[in-house]
Amino acid sequence: MSIFSKSTDYDEASEAERQPRKRWTIKKILLAVLGGYMVLGLFSMIHDRLHTQEADAATYPVAPAASARDDALAFHRQIAQVTMQCEFASGSLNVVMMSNDPVAIYQGAKAVDADCIGMSRKLDGLVIPQTLGREVAQAYAAALKQCKSAYLDRWSMAHSLEAALDSGGKVSALADLRRDMRDWKSSNKACEAAVQSAPAPLGITEADLFTALGNGTGPNGSVASTTPDLGFEGQPSPAIRALIHKHLSYSADCQTGEGEPNACALRDQTAGQLHSVGWCYGRPTDVGSDSRWHSC
Repeated sequence: MSIFSKSTDYDEASEAERQPRKRWTIKKILLAVLGGYMVLGLFSMIHDRLHTQEADAATYPVAPAASARDDALAFHRQIAQVTMQCEFASGSLNVVMMSNDPVAIYQGAKAVDADCIGMSRKLDGLVIPQTLGREVAQAYAAALKQCKSAYLDRWSMAHSLEAALDSGGKVSALADLRRDMRDWKSSNKACEAAVQSAPAPLGITEADLFTALGNGTGPNGSVASTTPDLGFEGQPSPAIRALIHKHLSYSADCQTGEGEPNACALRDQTAGQLHSVGWCYGRPTDVGSDSRWHSC
């Protein structure tokens, strides 16, 4: 090999070394960022699967701590705070359903649609106190799982109500509303029952929960209620609140023709019961959906 060929080899090697490195293009940067998010999402998914409320509760101490009762009542208030906005919108929808105003009903359904869609994520963010003991913690975990499904059903019901109103009474839209209304009624009852029974092993009764919620305060310092809606004024007793809640539920069923088959008769019956104990609906100056139950 001549000296010239060696020089050529050297020059080619030197030229290769002097070649600039390939730069990252915007496309490659975006793909790398997307890949990073996918990896983080995968790790987050694995973490969530391993650290569910039910899985965590199963590792809690068996015996409740001395503060278990107070902590359970505080956790119950925390659940009420998290769900208050959705419950407020739902209660408002129950009230406007009595007004026969399709625009007000549509707006009420839109509010429930917007305020209830994120409830599953919010309930997932609750941390059940370890001081409650394993049995109560597991009961709360199961109750929250049931409630996540119930709030999803509530959102679906509101979405179907919007669609039914928009459709002008289309049969398929009404059928979807009937199905979603039935699913929501069923899952909502199961959610309420599960949450109320969860702290029972600690000697906490339904009346205790009513009292605890009635003494709590909302985010703006307002007094929290067991039914944080616009269906009544003042602070009625737990029994009156329950009766008003039933009346509003029957009224909604009577309007839609779904749920309780004797809803209209039961609505009138509960209204009569409320009147007999000194509670009236609306005032002469109220307009449409402004009416509320109040002490006469």
